Amino acid sequence: MTDCRNSRVELLQQAGRQLALDDPESTADLVERFSRDTHEEVRHRAATDPRLSPVSAVRLLNDPRRSVRHAAATHPRLPARTLIRLLRDTATADSAAQNPALPVAVMHCMLDSAAAGSASPRGL
Repeated sequence: MTDCRNSRVELLQQAGRQLALDDPESTADLVERFSRDTHEEVRHRAATDPRLSPVSAVRLLNDPRRSVRHAAATHPRLPARTLIRLLRDTATADSAAQNPALPVAVMHCMLDSAAAGSASPRGL
C-alpha cells in the first residue's frame, strides 16, 4: 500500500514539475533545474522550453534517453556549429533537420543535396 501511495505522489510531483514549465512566469533558472530532473518526461519538456540555455541544450544532446536527445537537437538556441555537427551525423541528422533555427544557407545546401540524390549535404 505504501509503495502504491509513494508512486502516486511521485507521479503527481512529476506532473507538477511539467506544468510549472508551461507557466510563462516560470524562470529560466527553473527550466535549468528541471533539465537535470531524474524523470525523462521532465527533462524532455525542459529540452523544448525556449528559456533553456544553449549550454544546457548542448548538454541534453548526451542524455541517456533518445526522446530527450531528439528534443535537444530541435532546440532553437543550439549553437550553429553544434547544429551543423548534428546534421553531419546520420544518427542525429533527422532531428537536427527539424530545428527551427536551421540557417537558411544550410537549408539550401540540404535541398541541393537532396535534389542531386546525395546522402550527405555538400558543404556542411
